[in-house]
Amino acid sequence: MNVFEADIVATGSELTYGQLVDTNSSWVADQLTQWGGIVRRITIVGDKVDDIASALVTGLREKRKLIVVTGGLGPTEDDLTVEAIANALGRKIILDEKAIAMVKAKCDEYRIELTDRRKRMARTVEGASLLRNPVGFSPGTSVQIGETVIVSLPGIPEEMKAMFEAEVLPIVRQWAKGRMNALNVKVFCGNERFTIFRQVQDEFPEVYLKFHAQAPSHDPRAHTDGVEVVLLASGPNEQACKTELEKVVKRLLILLQERGGKLEIKNSGSTGPTSPTRA
Repeated sequence: MNVFEADIVATGSELTYGQLVDTNSSWVADQLTQWGGIVRRITIVGDKVDDIASALVTGLREKRKLIVVTGGLGPTEDDLTVEAIANALGRKIILDEKAIAMVKAKCDEYRIELTDRRKRMARTVEGASLLRNPVGFSPGTSVQIGETVIVSLPGIPEEMKAMFEAEVLPIVRQWAKGRMNALNVKVFCGNERFTIFRQVQDEFPEVYLKFHAQAPSHDPRAHTDGVEVVLLASGPNEQACKTELEKVVKRLLILLQERGGKLEIKNSGSTGPTSPTRA
């Protein structure tokens, strides 16, 4: 399956200081994966223009199809994503009249004044397109450099998700040549699971199989608790992915039953079957 490559850059010193957990990147990565994208790098960067710009330059140099930047679009002096994009591209920062109108409309909606500080959210990079924010105040930007598209989204998860779905996902769908589906299972088979995993991976080389590592335990019964396993299948469409996952699960079940083990289907990725069952 043809895929496109992407980087994600999450900005904010509150992330690098450990005060907040970056949930945005995992959500964006899941969305891109479902639509046939491969996220090559997720970078968390503090509020420093040169560091953010460096992450963008790296993605451009490695010819990513998409670079998603989250955070740094607000009205305060430490919101520096626009500066970083301008720095990376060698372009000017402009105050966009259309963006001012977007911010003003939100201010009117909430009956607050459009101050100079709030106008800061209307800054963008010369040559960029605006991305509508359905939830919050700050518009995003989209700018294409060669084959790479850089999009900037707010850091507030509700705003980021709404903007991604409304403005970025339609772009991604144009690139998508297939789909990916994830399925989470739990395997009960003691230490023989390693042999089973290798056999399944050999028989289904196109399916990504990853088991969750467990900490060592002195409890001899620990291996009976089961191991979480992620199965990720790609295909031309959602149904093809589901069919491939069903084949893998059936094969896993046979191999486990031969060794007195069992398989529990816990839940699925966003596009897969959703009914938990026990086999």
